[in-house]
Amino acid sequence: MTSHRQEHTSVCQVVRLSTNRFPFVEWTGSLLLLVVLTAVDVYLDRRGWLPIPSSVVAFGIIALLGFGTILYHKAVRESRPGVGKGILWLLTPMLLISALNLLSIWRAESYGGEGFKYYFLVVYNTLIYGAALYLGTSSWLRRSWRGIARFAIVTSTASIIWDLVAPGTIGTMMTRAAGLGYNANSAALQTVLPLAVALRYDRVRIADIFLIAVGILGAFATLSRGGSVMIGCVLVIYVYQTVIYPIVTQRASALRGLLVTVAAAAVILGGLTLVVGASSWFENASARRRIDILIGRSSFLNPEESRVRLAKEYIQLVAERPLVGHGAGYIRSQPRGPHNMFLRMWTELGILGCAAYLLWLASVLHLSMLRRETSGIVLSLLLVLASLVSHNLLEYRVLILFTGIEMGRYLVYVQHRAQGTEIPTGEDHATP
Repeated sequence: MTSHRQEHTSVCQVVRLSTNRFPFVEWTGSLLLLVVLTAVDVYLDRRGWLPIPSSVVAFGIIALLGFGTILYHKAVRESRPGVGKGILWLLTPMLLISALNLLSIWRAESYGGEGFKYYFLVVYNTLIYGAALYLGTSSWLRRSWRGIARFAIVTSTASIIWDLVAPGTIGTMMTRAAGLGYNANSAALQTVLPLAVALRYDRVRIADIFLIAVGILGAFATLSRGGSVMIGCVLVIYVYQTVIYPIVTQRASALRGLLVTVAAAAVILGGLTLVVGASSWFENASARRRIDILIGRSSFLNPEESRVRLAKEYIQLVAERPLVGHGAGYIRSQPRGPHNMFLRMWTELGILGCAAYLLWLASVLHLSMLRRETSGIVLSLLLVLASLVSHNLLEYRVLILFTGIEMGRYLVYVQHRAQGTEIPTGEDHATP
């Protein structure tokens, strides 16, 4: 018993030493986290360079980070009052959705073409979400988080541009650039999400302008309509918070912020022009139609479009079984999905599944407002917008990780404030 305690103490001393004198924990953890946040493991799996599935690799990395974080907490004796109950509260909607998915295994209407893999996919991402919430409560990650998000933006955009200039070298789509993403839409999401949490919304900074330019280039290069709406949302809120609001309140830095923003807009437009001219992909008819949509020459959505027709069809499916739905995975038995998370959840899991998904979105917004964090409110808005244009959000591991870690960060501050204890210093704080 004594030797076990001594061994445990020596491990904690090593962790404390590496954390205080050498940022070994933060460096190693950040690099491992970047692998799964930028879907590098998925790319390696697509290329056949992994001996095991990428899902196993990602789960192993997250488990390793979780174990390392437990040791870290013990070593530095970090105080995180009420965090366990908070994590359980935030995890409840996802647990409910997972339970409904598992119950669908015994329903004949559910999709069984991929065996049990589909049913456990949401369960897998629920475990990832819970681990991300826990990781987000750790001080080492809270200190490193914005830096990790910045690297994720640059990495994702670089892979998209590379895929654009040399099609097929990274992505597997031969019609639109996706880089390290599963597809063009997920690639856009993979670029916009880290941008939303990396920006500081209190004043104009050159570094933030650079990140916005990189994010816009990446999102535009995917030709994703949903991505363009989300990046536009981030940009509007950033300009309001850093330029318009200071002008209204007559802050001295308002003019400088306005001049920097105007200059940045000119540089970004020039960069977009170079991107369009750098690839032959933009010369085909499909790409030209999307470019016309993104620059406003064509209607963003028209009544004859397939997505509008699909929405009407899925509303009819919802009306057939509004209470219990048709079972998890039902949309995979259909020719096309609804491109809408609310319709998907209601079609498959009934009103209870849709309510659980709404509760998840509400929990993200509620905690962000309690934290008074602009980036969290922007993230909540992006999740709602993405839910209106995609039906695969709960399958995007990158989205689950970013949301979970961000909510974990907020949870620590909210719990400290609620219990009247000292909020940790030396970390990123809320922006107005």
